[in-house]
Amino acid sequence: MWPFSKNEPSKPKDIPATWRERLGDVESDLKRIRVEWEDTLDRFERIMGRLNKRAQRETAQEEAPATPAPPARAPVPDEVAIRRRMRPGGIEI
Repeated sequence: MWPFSKNEPSKPKDIPATWRERLGDVESDLKRIRVEWEDTLDRFERIMGRLNKRAQRETAQEEAPATPAPPARAPVPDEVAIRRRMRPGGIEI
């Protein structure tokens, strides 16, 4: 009937086999590129997340008040250790 009928889907005319092969190659290449791009984007987002986390930690350390470390225990000399019944190095007997 009417050549522009909406009820019937349009069917392609004869498409050469070489065009079909080329179209298949292009589609597979496009899929491969899309997968590579998604992988690259995921890696980039992970790297940016790590950099942001590092910057947050550095900022938090700079803003935190510096607390003095507790004094280190002085080693006990050998003579004092003998009087206190301790081994050298501060280990009790």
